[in-house]
Amino acid sequence: MEEINVILVIAAIIQLVTLVVFFVMASNVSAIKNELKKEFSSTDYIEQSNEEKYVGNKAKAKEWLLRAEYNLQKRFEKIKYISSPWEKEEREKIIIRQMEIVKNLLKELE
Repeated sequence: MEEINVILVIAAIIQLVTLVVFFVMASNVSAIKNELKKEFSSTDYIEQSNEEKYVGNKAKAKEWLLRAEYNLQKRFEKIKYISSPWEKEEREKIIIRQMEIVKNLLKELE
C-alpha cells in the first residue's frame, strides 16, 4: 500500500515538473515569435544606412534607403484601410515627410 502512495507522489511530481517545463517552453516560443515578427521602421532603415555610409559602404547604404522607401510605400498602401479620416490624413502626412527624408538621403548618396 505504501509503495502505491510513493509511486503516486513520484508521478505527481513528474507531472508537475513536466507542466512547468511546458509553460517555460511556451513562453520561449512566444518570445522568439515576437522577435521574428518585429518590423523595421523607416528610422531603423535610415540608421542602418547611416552606419553603412559611415564605414564607407555607399552601395549598402543605398540598399538600406531603398528598403526604407519600399517599407514606406507599403505603409502608405495600408492607410486606405483606416476608417478615421483624421487619422488617415495624419498618417499620410507622416509617411510623406519620411519619404521626403529618404529621397533626400538617396540624393546625397549619388
